[in-house]
Amino acid sequence: MSTLTPATGQGHSTRYENILLAVLCTSFGMVFWNRLALNYALPFVVADLRLNNAEAGLLVSALALSWAISGYVIGGLADRTGRRRALLVGLTLVFTFAGLASGLASSFGALMGMRLLMGAAQGPILPIAQAMMASESTPARRGLNMGLLQNLGSGLLAYIVAPVGVVAMAVAWGWRNALMASALPGLVLAAMIVLLVRRDPPQAAARAGLAPALRYIGERNIQLCLAATVLMVMWLMVQMTFLPGYMMSQLGFSPGEMALQLSLRGMSGLIGGIALPALSDRFGRRRVIITGAVLAAVSPLCAALPGQTFTTLALSGLIMGAGAGCLPLVMAIVPSETAPPAAAAAAMGLIMGFGELAGGFVAPVAVGLVADRLGPQAPFVMAGIAALLGAGLAYWLRDATTVRIHQPAA
Repeated sequence: MSTLTPATGQGHSTRYENILLAVLCTSFGMVFWNRLALNYALPFVVADLRLNNAEAGLLVSALALSWAISGYVIGGLADRTGRRRALLVGLTLVFTFAGLASGLASSFGALMGMRLLMGAAQGPILPIAQAMMASESTPARRGLNMGLLQNLGSGLLAYIVAPVGVVAMAVAWGWRNALMASALPGLVLAAMIVLLVRRDPPQAAARAGLAPALRYIGERNIQLCLAATVLMVMWLMVQMTFLPGYMMSQLGFSPGEMALQLSLRGMSGLIGGIALPALSDRFGRRRVIITGAVLAAVSPLCAALPGQTFTTLALSGLIMGAGAGCLPLVMAIVPSETAPPAAAAAAMGLIMGFGELAGGFVAPVAVGLVADRLGPQAPFVMAGIAALLGAGLAYWLRDATTVRIHQPAA
């Protein structure tokens, strides 16, 4: 019987690297499925609980708030204790419970409480998972692995399968059963982590706590990645928030045409989210981020132009994957190559959390206020500008060839 040897221990096992990637990729895909399940079932929830628009918006944004805070706090705890595997299991069980309980909620307050709990449990999962993946990846595959982890499972499960699956379950069984059915796979995921992911090596706990993320906030790459993450999350969330309504109310698209446009963007994001990190392994992180962010500006800026048709909007939407590919690079890959392993989860949690808070929670509200004054095209102009600013920040990044890459200890 062969023994899988960790990259952080006595040697590297490509077999274990692939197993870990498959488990973590599936886990994060289901994290996003559960996060977005309420979004897809929201019309049914609003009608049943008689919610107003403000309450519906709070149910969506509250999760982003608790996600942002816990990503850094619990990511730091994972670094200090070295118990990343145990925390992943516990957090998976908590967000599964929150999903099941959401289906039992009989009031806005109860559902809000479960959304806050779900966000608190889900926020640390990606930084912890990316820290584990960075540690176990061979250097030539680090970008590819981390891009796959962040985009493959979430793209296939949360953005392609979940909209159809959740709505179909909500129509057939009711929104409560749809949310509960969406949560149940979390029990299987927790068992997969226990059975297939190795225990953290004992020396990780001894090293943990020596390099908290805040000690590395002065690093140029960490600062630039934090700012670029805010801008690129804003780029994404502004389009996700305002584009569906804009296509139907301003461009006259039918619901089916609008859904097809979003699906095209989802497929583009899935491809770009994998391809750009993989290309960065060959051509360098900095060069790929700059190119991707510039291309990312095309989609929203084209949407703001007058005279858009279904075809022209679809063509510009196919470029959206360039921005999706930038996100894992600035959120996880470059930070993991800048901070040491003992601070990697906290550093990524800080960057992802601040990006979620400022780019995903505050920016859509602020952009909406601007749109009320300047017109419905304003959000897309601002999203395009955000992507171009992200490209400008990336120019000052020091690439992995000029900063210390933290290789697994021999």
